[in-house]
Amino acid sequence: MLMQGTLQNDLTASGQFIEMDEEGRLATVSSLIRKRTRLAADLSQVEEMLRACNNWFALAEFEAWCSTKKKSSGPELRKKAGRLETRKSELQKQIQEIDGELARQEPGVKFEVHATMASLVPGVGKTSSHNPHLAARDIVIAQNIGLKHEDICRKLDFEFAVNGKVDPPCLPESWTKKFGVTTFLAAYRHKDCRGLVHTLFSKQKKRRGGLPDGRNLSHGAPPSI
Repeated sequence: MLMQGTLQNDLTASGQFIEMDEEGRLATVSSLIRKRTRLAADLSQVEEMLRACNNWFALAEFEAWCSTKKKSSGPELRKKAGRLETRKSELQKQIQEIDGELARQEPGVKFEVHATMASLVPGVGKTSSHNPHLAARDIVIAQNIGLKHEDICRKLDFEFAVNGKVDPPCLPESWTKKFGVTTFLAAYRHKDCRGLVHTLFSKQKKRRGGLPDGRNLSHGAPPSI
């Protein structure tokens, strides 16, 4: 299964997309492609950090950081590189599993994706972030903005949770550090974090210019993220 960085035949992809939709096969494939794109972005970042482990400028910068933290640079570098190699192996395994599932679902289709392609979803292009994780999260929120916020949280957890938790930046790291929550539903159910959930969803609603039927979701004045 090849997932390269260029769409070589847009018309073929569009035709296959429409065919899958008409035959009820599209939702599963789309979910797998979105997950693979996010994993590939993570893998790219991990590989970049591993390359930095052999770059003298990055190493000098790391030594200065270790010095301020009163840590020994050598052992810290070995630990960091070890964690990165472990994460790289995990991501590669997950990507291979998704590729296998895509091949099983659609054996006659060659999927090629470009993570930074312009979005077709109304309002998503107005996001200030080019991070694929945040863009994918905004798409899910935008697609379900008419639901109750608790139900949007369930949708987000279904889409992004791995082994029972949603990793940053999809779930803001500050939420986990401050409130100990690791899923959107847990954040919604935490009395001190719920306002942040409302704020996140309200920002996406404003980008879309409100709900299609003109309803106004009001949840008071939650704190800023």
